[in-house]
Amino acid sequence: MIRALALGIWTVAVVIVGSSSGSIAFARGEDVTVTFEPSTRTRLGANEAYLRRAAAHVANIISLPEPVPVVFEECGGDENAYWLGVEKRVKVCYDLVRVLAKSARKYAPEGGNDLVRAFRASLVFVMFHEIGHAYVDLAELPVTGSEEDTVDQFAAFVMEGAGPTTQGSVAVGSAVFFSDLRGTGGAWRKHAPSQQRVTNALCLAWGSNYKAVTKHVTKIALLVDNIDGMEEFLGTCDREWQSVRRFWKQHTDVPVVCPTTDGKRVRCRPGRVCCEGGVGCCDKDLLTGEDLLK
Repeated sequence: MIRALALGIWTVAVVIVGSSSGSIAFARGEDVTVTFEPSTRTRLGANEAYLRRAAAHVANIISLPEPVPVVFEECGGDENAYWLGVEKRVKVCYDLVRVLAKSARKYAPEGGNDLVRAFRASLVFVMFHEIGHAYVDLAELPVTGSEEDTVDQFAAFVMEGAGPTTQGSVAVGSAVFFSDLRGTGGAWRKHAPSQQRVTNALCLAWGSNYKAVTKHVTKIALLVDNIDGMEEFLGTCDREWQSVRRFWKQHTDVPVVCPTTDGKRVRCRPGRVCCEGGVGCCDKDLLTGEDLLK
């Protein structure tokens, strides 16, 4: 779940709109669908097509065990987004979208394309974060530590892997999202402090392609704290990105599909392969021992 934002309701009906083509040429896929419920207060316009392309891109780089619908809807003032495990869908509240529009204007007061990119980056960051929760749940991905941090990394992996024009977007998107959360995040919350989540996203973007994020570094640094220690911090980010990239490539490779004893086919969980004899799914380490059928 993305943290709620402690802001008043944004009452303007039309949020930031750009061209339908945008700046990112996302690939096509079928496992993630996006639906926009009617709203009298928020119209996303060309951003709808953009978000659908972004969701389709996820389906091209990971193979979800089952389809994941993403629904944008009014939530009665709840400025949040969720993976609803029982309903098996992602819910993104228009209430949150209005807050992101307001935050994007703060981040990019100059307007124009910079404003559209900042707004869209924040929307995609939120959506990919929640799809990350869906993937962890549906694929039974083993996560040690904070799942929130893990799916922030998932969002970075997907955004940074979409091509040169998207690299750096995760840093901007997280900065816009967390820009009104300075100093929040108590000791008993699931989420790390907002400033830390922004700098973590910046680190991954820097490690992936520092040239793409260079122009944003100082703005983001001053947004979350100051520039003291920034250079030393960024010096560790290449290794950090490579570690995160290895983890997610290992766990998002298209899984093996194996026949079952009843003549059907089953999609193995990440990290599993067909058992000896080709029937059922087994852990890789157990192929020479006793088969553990799925």
